[in-house]
Amino acid sequence: MDARKERIGEHAAHHELPWAVAALGPVPADPLDRLDWQRRAAAIGAWRELSGYHHPADPIGPEPAAAAPDLRAAWHEAFAALGPAVGPDVRGMPDGMLWHLRDTYPIETAWAPRWVGDELRQVRAAWDAPGRAPRQRRGRRRRAAR
Repeated sequence: MDARKERIGEHAAHHELPWAVAALGPVPADPLDRLDWQRRAAAIGAWRELSGYHHPADPIGPEPAAAAPDLRAAWHEAFAALGPAVGPDVRGMPDGMLWHLRDTYPIETAWAPRWVGDELRQVRAAWDAPGRAPRQRRGRRRRAAR
């Protein structure tokens, strides 16, 4: 199986398979980075082959049921190969903590200032509009000359 996994990683790197590039990024040019990329792609590709999972964009899909320990082990190896998740990791939190986080979210966000990103974007667009910035600069020069 190890030789097969190695070939899967090499194939994924050589053909830049869409699921591998989506999960791991482009194939690195540096030989050591490429080997690491291939090793990680091999774990994901072995899971896909073993489970029959063929989604083009999602590299590993949902965790399999507990009734199939070999599939679960392969899935967890593939999941680890994806690297750390972006954002807080809540997978290991107890249910009580997750309920608490869910219930306190509206309370914590109620006191926060309202979202003004759209208004700031409009002001910036108006400021950067043609003709706006040069007039401001001329006005500043006149005041400085007085």
